[in-house]
Amino acid sequence: MEFVSPTVGKLNFREMFGALVGYMSEQPDQQYHLIIGTDSLLSDKTCFVSAVIVHRDDARTLGLVRAELTAAIHALEQVQDYPGKWGVIAELQRAADELQAELEARAERGR
Repeated sequence: MEFVSPTVGKLNFREMFGALVGYMSEQPDQQYHLIIGTDSLLSDKTCFVSAVIVHRDDARTLGLVRAELTAAIHALEQVQDYPGKWGVIAELQRAADELQAELEARAERGR
């Protein structure tokens, strides 16, 4: 899963997650809004686009986008093969769980 950000460049999923965490760590006392969306465009092929956006209340935003081309989709049943935002959400949740476990392990070692 590769994402692109105008400010960060090309990132794989782990790097993208790290960019999100790093961005929120810059000002941990701020309020953040996580927005995840998916859309598609049908032509001779189908282009699925997923976006992950973190908006900080001071009006700064970090946006990351991924696009995937597939064969043309003509029926709704074919869409279920593309994970879209739910796949991104599931990956983000797994990464967050791993990060939480790592932070807890570090805290336990530090005691």
